[in-house]
Amino acid sequence: LFAYLMNTIQLPSTDPFAPEKIAKLLKELGELEIKHKLKGSLNVFEAAGLGRQETKSSKMLAFLLTPSNPHGLGAEVLKALVVPYFNDMLHPAKGPQIRPTQFLLDSLSDVTVVCEWKRIDVLIYCDRLRFVIAIENKIDAREMERSGVSQLERYAATLENDAKFKGYSKLHLFLTVDGEEPSDSRWMPITHNEVLTCLRTHYDEAQRYGVMAPEA
Repeated sequence: LFAYLMNTIQLPSTDPFAPEKIAKLLKELGELEIKHKLKGSLNVFEAAGLGRQETKSSKMLAFLLTPSNPHGLGAEVLKALVVPYFNDMLHPAKGPQIRPTQFLLDSLSDVTVVCEWKRIDVLIYCDRLRFVIAIENKIDAREMERSGVSQLERYAATLENDAKFKGYSKLHLFLTVDGEEPSDSRWMPITHNEVLTCLRTHYDEAQRYGVMAPEA
């Protein structure tokens, strides 16, 4: 396929691959897939052997959801991912509760995102606004049980009983390819496609306003 592309798409060999040329290449690649009825498509994660590795994809997700990271997306992807599930956030019985407008208008520049916190794939928290978000990411694997207790139930209990997050508002997201129903009602099902939609929307905006660095 690439040999075919190199013979059909004329790009000056002396010019660097500017974004618009990459976009042209990808567009024509898609058209060729339709024309020649090709079943496969290029996926850099698959090419690097990372397509089914949940730990690696969780680290990429954590990078994109960290507002202070140099991806040019700020906190917009994190906000877009969380806001539809804001009503599902579990608030403490006592103490202040974070409000949707407060979350949306804040820069969230002091948010911390970590992977594999007490075996939870991605944990996002803000001490100032007192909220914590747990994401359990599944690609091929299923939930595991131990002594009759589901993985999600254990993780929710771990978060609830941790002294650091006492009195924090909590949101639990169960991230799967097909929106698999979680075994524990505290967890909200979310799909990889929803994440991709958030990324595409705010990537396009960042490109339009010129706030994304070329290497990002």
